[in-house]
Amino acid sequence: MKKIGYLAAVIALSLSSTAYAKNGVYVGFDFAFSNQTEMEVLGLSATEDNDSGYNFIIGYQSPISDSFDVALEAEYRILGDAEFANDVKFESSAFFVNVKPKLYVGGENFFLAGLFGLGSVNVELSHEDISASEADIGYQLGFEAGYETNYGLGLNLGYKMAAAEIDSVDFTIDGFYAGLSYHF
Repeated sequence: MKKIGYLAAVIALSLSSTAYAKNGVYVGFDFAFSNQTEMEVLGLSATEDNDSGYNFIIGYQSPISDSFDVALEAEYRILGDAEFANDVKFESSAFFVNVKPKLYVGGENFFLAGLFGLGSVNVELSHEDISASEADIGYQLGFEAGYETNYGLGLNLGYKMAAAEIDSVDFTIDGFYAGLSYHF
């Protein structure tokens, strides 16, 4: 009978420590609520607001010190549609690999993070019956603040800017997002 009690205690402690772990694999979802797209070609630029966008993330977080972690992420972004003058429609998606340093402040649950990513940005422009789609290498920068519970759930609010040059046209998409993550 003592063995059952001992095994139950070991299982309970291991489950407990797993629930509190912030390092390791995590998944996330962001809702981009205020993206804006700027197109620049031949020195002329136009800026329009986008529809809402979405980001899907899988990452791995590793500790560097007691209050500093670094995460490596794979992120798929749906950047939202925009409509420019003369009915030119813009659609974009991207895949990025990000490095995200995180500094925990005011205890172990609140954090501030930076973000740098490289990846592929796909842009589709259409006007009436004509459309063109192209992809090229892009980058993104950002920052966020958040709170991670002791049970793996995280909430964050941040800003990202993605940029790419495709066929001599510079595209910049930036805006704010709110997100949710779960650390396994």
